[in-house]
Amino acid sequence: MQNILRKFLIIISFWCYLPQILAQHTEEVLEKADNQFERKKFSEAMKGYVQVLQTGEVTASMLLKQAMIAEQQQQLVDGLYYLQLAYSLYPQEEILQKIMSIADEKQLKGHKPTDIEYMFFVFRRFEKLITLAFVAVMLASGVFLWYRIKYKLSDVLFPVILLLLLIMPFVYLYNFGFPAPKGIIKAEKALCMDFPSAGANLQTMLGKGNCVKILDKVDIWYKVSYDGEVGYVREHNLWVIQ
Repeated sequence: MQNILRKFLIIISFWCYLPQILAQHTEEVLEKADNQFERKKFSEAMKGYVQVLQTGEVTASMLLKQAMIAEQQQQLVDGLYYLQLAYSLYPQEEILQKIMSIADEKQLKGHKPTDIEYMFFVFRRFEKLITLAFVAVMLASGVFLWYRIKYKLSDVLFPVILLLLLIMPFVYLYNFGFPAPKGIIKAEKALCMDFPSAGANLQTMLGKGNCVKILDKVDIWYKVSYDGEVGYVREHNLWVIQ
């Protein structure tokens, strides 16, 4: 019985410390890649950055370095992918100008973000601060309403309506306001079908580097929107950038 309990505690301890172990390993890989970047060993640095990217623990600085390496290696479409990821984390005009410069040079479509997407990127960047401010306003409003109701100071209908108006934008944003994710075609010519099946009718061929909106995923197919049309592209032909 004691052996079983000891093994159980060891397993629990391992799972508790596993995230810290993985985070420490990721930091070590990133530090090593940064050192290689500083020494201009770009190929080695890129391998480390890709490894970090797969963990999801990315920074705008790392992604911009990846974009620079890709551009230096004449892999502009790969660079666009890293720039789009960086812009989603850090929506700066300089990054957007670089994205559009490459897209215009290569005559690629779909890369310019809409106003809604820009607002979403900004919200995601300051999400914690905005959420804290929202909670503070809700608490203050709740105390204010409680005080007026308790002491019957006046009609509370107007304050209640005002509180609901404050809440509604956040409820909408968290439930319906997130824009559809995007994807960049990474195959030279990706088949876009009218149905998620290899035997479906071909709608068009999407060239490498063009950006599409991702509407849904069906098995190994992404349902995408492009030029006002809707079709299906295999997942291995697409980089998801949101």
